[in-house]
Amino acid sequence: MRRPGPTRRPGPVPSASGGAGLLRAALLLVAALAAGPRPALAGAWTAEPGSSFLSIAVAPDPDGPTGLRRDRYIEHGWREGLTIGLNSNQVIDPGRPDRFEGRVEGFVRARLLRSEAGDVVSLQAEAGGGFLKSDDGADVTARLLWGRGFASRFGDAWAEASVGWRVESASYEADRALATAVLGLRPGPGWLSLVQVEADLDGERTGRAWQAARISWIAVREIGRGDSLSLQVEATPWSHAVADGVQVRLGLWRRF
Repeated sequence: MRRPGPTRRPGPVPSASGGAGLLRAALLLVAALAAGPRPALAGAWTAEPGSSFLSIAVAPDPDGPTGLRRDRYIEHGWREGLTIGLNSNQVIDPGRPDRFEGRVEGFVRARLLRSEAGDVVSLQAEAGGGFLKSDDGADVTARLLWGRGFASRFGDAWAEASVGWRVESASYEADRALATAVLGLRPGPGWLSLVQVEADLDGERTGRAWQAARISWIAVREIGRGDSLSLQVEATPWSHAVADGVQVRLGLWRRF
């Protein structure tokens, strides 16, 4: 089964003109995604202490009874180099608006390294599981994340990558091997864009568990002080035991 996941947002992007400085947090969509097939997890950068980021998106859910789900993602800079957050994915049931059915997970991201050249390395620990969903057992995940900002002819840019491993508690689920690569760009004032490739694989190589490789294009437009609209188009060029097709997600971001 395909699990949805948090809307993506990289943290402060290192400024290439200064070589070592950090731009303030750029609102930016993964993961899912983040794998998790999620549109991806937040990037390697940690949030500024005391600052928070929230995203809410409506996304397709082929496994849900209504075909739609609501994704929520929030993170908070707890202290310097340490970010905490929560992600939830809720099946939309118009007939039972007060019922929560979906997945909830929390995470802690700790910065391990920030180099003079602009490299950032972080470690992220996650714990989550399904709520009122019998096909999504509890699990824990560890990810190693790297990111770096640089200048380009089109504007400030950055690259990031992560690798991870998810341990499943349910005997019917195989442990997962996770990987993500992202290239992002600020093409102009108030605009963000990125391309993301992610793989969510059967880590135990059982041959029975689902697997998928996905590619996403994401655009974000600032509409007000701290508020942005996001659009994500995701395709699955390769998969096993799951069929996602092309999916479109619309979201609202808020930084505060």
